[in-house]
Amino acid sequence: MTLKKRARQDIIKNLIKKKKIGTHVELLKELADRGIKVNQPTISRDLREMGVIKVAKGLNQVIYQLPTEFEVVNLDEIRHKFQNLVIDTKFTNNLIILRTFPGEAQGMAKAIDSAALNMILGTIAGDDTILVVIDKTAHVKQVLLVFDELRTGKKSEKISP
Repeated sequence: MTLKKRARQDIIKNLIKKKKIGTHVELLKELADRGIKVNQPTISRDLREMGVIKVAKGLNQVIYQLPTEFEVVNLDEIRHKFQNLVIDTKFTNNLIILRTFPGEAQGMAKAIDSAALNMILGTIAGDDTILVVIDKTAHVKQVLLVFDELRTGKKSEKISP
């Protein structure tokens, strides 16, 4: 059975909400089990249009989530992500680059965005790299201090901007 885009995307949303789906193959199988024929490029396009991202759910498990499913991330969750997912931190001017394990950057960037730190204008995430844009160069060291405290779990000496 072939569905119109809106109906297909509604079914995909329901599947993502109810099941832990982490790959196109899993999603294609779920749709096929329901008699819905669709190809991989269409699934990719649907997921992109719907704003679906992959997020880590425990060790070695990545699943799709809809953007409306995110709530403000609590400090313990952000700390956990920093301690377990961030490999390296570098900066220049008003930009910070965070390196993560492969496939973890988008979930980490979403956690940073959800923290709503006033000095962070936003993030851009790839597969294993996050670009964090800071409002002023003078605030970069303060944000790095927060990131370091989250990553190490220890209070650091204040760094003057």
